[in-house]
Amino acid sequence: MGRFLYVNANAINTFGYTEEELYSGSINVVEMIAEEYREQAVQRMQMILSEGYQGSSEYMARRKDGSIFPAIISTLPVVKEGVTVGLRGVLTDITAQKEYEDKLNKANKELEGYSQMVSHDLKGPITAISIAHELMARIIESKAPELMDETSEVMQISTRSLGRATRLIDSLLALAETGKPEDTYPVDLNEKVKEILFEKKTELDAKGIEVKADDLGKLVANPTHVYQVFSNLLQNAMRYVDSDNGLIEVKKLDENRYLVRDNGPGISEKVIDDIFVPFVKGVGGDTGLGLSIVKKIVKTYGGEIKAYNENGACFEFTLMDYSEEQ
Repeated sequence: MGRFLYVNANAINTFGYTEEELYSGSINVVEMIAEEYREQAVQRMQMILSEGYQGSSEYMARRKDGSIFPAIISTLPVVKEGVTVGLRGVLTDITAQKEYEDKLNKANKELEGYSQMVSHDLKGPITAISIAHELMARIIESKAPELMDETSEVMQISTRSLGRATRLIDSLLALAETGKPEDTYPVDLNEKVKEILFEKKTELDAKGIEVKADDLGKLVANPTHVYQVFSNLLQNAMRYVDSDNGLIEVKKLDENRYLVRDNGPGISEKVIDDIFVPFVKGVGGDTGLGLSIVKKIVKTYGGEIKAYNENGACFEFTLMDYSEEQ
């Protein structure tokens, strides 16, 4: 169905076929639609042939090389002497529009997350600190020795809440301030990972998590950025490993490509597409900022990062030696 009688130059350039291929009859309209949309397209063309214009439709179009792109197609019947003899279609590539919509949706999610963080995550510990200090003032004013145990408990609440608020603020500042690296020099990635593991030893031992790390080599970078990347990825893995034989692997896949993998339940399908968006949290997540910081740093160094599930959560990323040209 759908032999071409005329195709303009723009369509030829868009789809990558030659005029000879399109006019020979070896390529039809349906083949230029992504496979999962073809049945829908055929049904729509049949309706137009029998009933007339049906309005525009959105499809995924398919180029000669197999790549696909979003498009809006408006199709009109060609009528001669009262008889429908063919179809005339106008295709509009809406890739840029979809990319803009995607950026807008992500920006909206970030704004919603920021609002949630300020109203709940940050306001919560600050309120707890305020209440704790009010109770402390009353205890001190009463001068009652029997209230000393309560004083200790109130101070612990205040300290924990203050630490939580501080971590949130530090994460926000790290996300905002990640920019052009300064003070870059060859950093031993092995030493940085060892430093992080030493800091997290108590938690790792308590959870019974083993960490296996390859020889990761060196990278020309700001050492704080290296620390933030591996610390956030390791902390994220530790949070979700819940088995008796918890394992985290830190691997060097090739010269500039690395992998942090855990043997936990994997990343929820609900969040995997937005996992690097600020404030997006998985089940039992913390601030939702750690992975956003990682992605921002990775991109600053000319790299990319992706998340997927393969016997647990996997974070695969590239980090290049930083140069002034980046």
